[in-house]
Amino acid sequence: MKKRIFRTVVLMLAFMMSLTMTVSATGTPSFTRWETNGEVITTASRDMYVATKSVNASAIGLDGRLTGLNDIQYYNGYVYLLCSEDSCIVVLNDQLEFERKITIAALETEETSPVEETETEDNSDEYFDPFLEDDDGSIDNTLMDAEGIFVTDDSIFIMDTGNERLLQIDMQGNILQQITVPDNDVIPEDFLFQPISMTKDFDGNYYVVSKDCYYGALLYNSAFEFQGFYGANTVQATALDTLAYLWDLMTNTDEKRSKQTRTLPYAFNDITISNDGYLFTCNGCKSMHDFTNGTGQIQQLSPGGVNVLLKRKNKGKSESATGYMFLEDHVETTWNDRLVQDFCSIAINQNGFIFALDRTYGLVYVYDIDCNLVTAFGGGASKGDRLGLFKSPTSMTLMGDKILVADAELCSVTEFDITPYGALLQQAQKLYLDGNYAEAGSLWEDVLKMDSASAFAYRGLARSCYATGRYKEAMRYAEKVYDYVTYDSAYQQVRKEFLEKNFAWIFAVAIVLVIALFYLFIRMKKRETSSIKNEKLRVLLHTSIHPFDSMKELKYKQKGSLVGAVVLLVLYTLTTIIRMTKTSFLFRTADAFNYNAFFTLASTAGLVLLFVVSNWLISTLLSGKGRFGEIFIATNYCLMPMIVINLLVTGLSYFLSYEDEALITGLMTVAVIFTLFLIIISNMTVHDYTFGQFILTTVITLFLMILIVFIIFMICVMLQQFWNFIYSLYMEVAYR
Repeated sequence: MKKRIFRTVVLMLAFMMSLTMTVSATGTPSFTRWETNGEVITTASRDMYVATKSVNASAIGLDGRLTGLNDIQYYNGYVYLLCSEDSCIVVLNDQLEFERKITIAALETEETSPVEETETEDNSDEYFDPFLEDDDGSIDNTLMDAEGIFVTDDSIFIMDTGNERLLQIDMQGNILQQITVPDNDVIPEDFLFQPISMTKDFDGNYYVVSKDCYYGALLYNSAFEFQGFYGANTVQATALDTLAYLWDLMTNTDEKRSKQTRTLPYAFNDITISNDGYLFTCNGCKSMHDFTNGTGQIQQLSPGGVNVLLKRKNKGKSESATGYMFLEDHVETTWNDRLVQDFCSIAINQNGFIFALDRTYGLVYVYDIDCNLVTAFGGGASKGDRLGLFKSPTSMTLMGDKILVADAELCSVTEFDITPYGALLQQAQKLYLDGNYAEAGSLWEDVLKMDSASAFAYRGLARSCYATGRYKEAMRYAEKVYDYVTYDSAYQQVRKEFLEKNFAWIFAVAIVLVIALFYLFIRMKKRETSSIKNEKLRVLLHTSIHPFDSMKELKYKQKGSLVGAVVLLVLYTLTTIIRMTKTSFLFRTADAFNYNAFFTLASTAGLVLLFVVSNWLISTLLSGKGRFGEIFIATNYCLMPMIVINLLVTGLSYFLSYEDEALITGLMTVAVIFTLFLIIISNMTVHDYTFGQFILTTVITLFLMILIVFIIFMICVMLQQFWNFIYSLYMEVAYR
């Protein structure tokens, strides 16, 4: 009995320990983002990558630590770790086991002649380079804050950032050559050559990224002759920036120029090349004082150095990724410190997926070639207290389907392995981007079984259903992920099939309706008196047809109806809500995720009431003859076109495709203009104003409306602060 109890306790403890180990072995939850109707939603997602191991010096059998672990690269089955403080490179195999250590050996140079030595001494005040040669004439092999390595078949390039040089060594550690700042006219006089990253294209050209260099990457040919700068970023200027520049040209003085600051473009942090020969770069923040995340952090450079990376929108249009936010659109503040995200490393896998490492939070972002965020994982935010989290990530490299991340503070390398879900999603997404929708269909169904909330799976299934002729299913899947292009294409096919099957009776009904409308129009023209006996109702309905006569009857014969005005205001609000929420998916402006009826109420009934109150207050000071009730009734009578157009657009939206959006926009524009025209007539008639008086009164009315909104906002803020004070006072008393 005792043995059985003991076994039970041991098993329970083992089970609890296994649970603890499982929880502690993961980083922050993976997440993704997908675009809805003008909004970007961040949601949790199934893990595509999981941390499987982390190795440091002791784990691979070395003494001490991997100090200065600033870069990592995988090449031909081996992992190369740059340990800057130890001036060496540690080589691991693909199992992250120690292979060897490459120690940099000093390069002996030819002795200089006495004449040359004399010349050097005479010109020592003009030029002195402390790191080109040691006292014995050899090139110094000590690294200073080296930030990058690049491995080729027979040599290794070390970006010796602190020493402002680029070292090329062989596989035994012997220095082959040393490259310093190029002697070229295009190099600015104050240029600092501080290499941090480099890559090589298929033609043998080298691209070197220098720290905080705003001119682009330095381009060298295969013989390492400097060719110029390549792919510089530009500063995005607005119309206001242009006007400010012109104003400065006209008003600048020497004192003003001395106090001006320049807006500099973002500098490259890393550069790599894809399998199809395109160069990819990532940008970091400009400085420690740059409190914005910026946009366009990832670029795909053409042979001409132009960013050709495009962000495909849900509605089919593509825009340059220069204006796209790859990171989060906000800046976190922790203990009064602004934590600005900063990409420090970039990689491209064989399927064209883009991997970018954020050094601030230690997050690894994965994008497809359309700039859609597939997943993001990792994290730590300077804690790095468990596997999969980081303290100070510096570099990242891909090893097949695995991701290796180097952490300079932890002096370790973390391995992330792809999950079956991640491999399946990447395979399906690759087929989707290549246009093989039908072939990817079964894969997307498997992805959806693993993650029922995968936006990529729904989008892929929508395309697959469309490619195989299942148009209604395609519409259903496309609507879930706001894929307007696929939905519209499928809808056009559904509409085409419906018209082909039902054209006969649709044509007959249309003829009958046209004849009926024509008959009613003829009868109304022949009748001398209106069929509407209620005079107030007749004035209300005729306002849009005979605005001048109706407003005169409202003003001088008191034929306005307060109840009718209230009904019209309510109908205007309700039909606006209906138009925003119940139109066809293609034209729906409100999103179920973020729709708030309060804002619709404020922008319809609230705006009308604000205008009526403001107009009445101003008109009493400017000799206006309209009373508050007359202004309220007349203004609401003018809303009839908006009520009609809201219902008309809602109905038409179910018969139009996205190509007919111009018709919807045109109808709404005409209705708004006609409503404003009616308001002008009503205001001039009610107040007995000339057009000039109306313009003056309207301008002041609009100003008063803004002032009232501001006052209401300030009152709300003060009430909130007062409530917080009362609550704090209550809590203070309660705890005492």
